[in-house]
Amino acid sequence: MAAKSQTANSLKELCKSLEDALLAARSGDGNHPSAVAEAYRFSRDIRDLANSIGYPLLGMIATNLCRIFEVAGKAKIRCPQQILDCHFEALRLAQTPAYERMQPAELPQLAMGLQQIVQIVKTNAARAGAATKVAP
Repeated sequence: MAAKSQTANSLKELCKSLEDALLAARSGDGNHPSAVAEAYRFSRDIRDLANSIGYPLLGMIATNLCRIFEVAGKAKIRCPQQILDCHFEALRLAQTPAYERMQPAELPQLAMGLQQIVQIVKTNAARAGAATKVAP
């Protein structure tokens, strides 16, 4: 039981670190590469841990963030502030006692909305790729 509690505390610490990195990534006039890299690293760590210890909503949010950072990184595009804000708020919600153990299917609008955001980033990345291929 103590190990499970320690693992849950580690997850909370990772979430706090991810929140801090997301705030840093969105500050100023654009994404800060080092903060985005940290946010991606914390997202991966949360994704890998959350589902295995019974926090599937956190796992889904972290998985979405990983996809967004991967797509944006490959396309060399910035993550719009609204996307970071949306995931920041979803992350905070998923840590509250009422939501922390919920399955994404129990919140279909939230899950679908976050998945649509990934698709938007993919579309923006494809457009950026097309624009760079056309430009001289």
